[in-house]
Amino acid sequence: MNKRLLVKLIKEHENTINRMYNTAHNEPSKELQIKSWKSFHKTFDGLAFPGGLERGLRLIKQKDPATIDAAITYLEVDPYFFKSGYIMQNIARLLKKIDLTKEQVARIHDLLINSLNRSRRKEYALLAKKIATQEFCQRLTSLVNNADDPKISRRAQFMLNIIRN
Repeated sequence: MNKRLLVKLIKEHENTINRMYNTAHNEPSKELQIKSWKSFHKTFDGLAFPGGLERGLRLIKQKDPATIDAAITYLEVDPYFFKSGYIMQNIARLLKKIDLTKEQVARIHDLLINSLNRSRRKEYALLAKKIATQEFCQRLTSLVNNADDPKISRRAQFMLNIIRN
């Protein structure tokens, strides 16, 4: 699947999960809530990651190139829904164990820099440690010293500390 379509799919699934979650959470009766939650949990795996979450994680562990690229795209999109943070942490943890191509490393460097706009993610910092280059560390150092937002500066420093220790 090309990247543009994959991004669209991830965003559509993010919207569907959020809609289903909100519906289940706000059903007026206990009976409807139970029915909605069952539906939510039945479809969650298939929506949480392209091709299914369990299957995707298994294929990443097996070092499937297409799934690794899909996982990096997933992290780039940074979907926000029930348990998405845990999913992204798991993906980052698995990617640390894989020999990545230069292109994949460059994509991850960019998404790690972009992730500094959000809260610190230790798994992202540990992934950064595995794939850090001198250029990447220079980018982080520049953010530590020059970022307009002090939160970004602190998060970049956190990532640098993990990389250096």
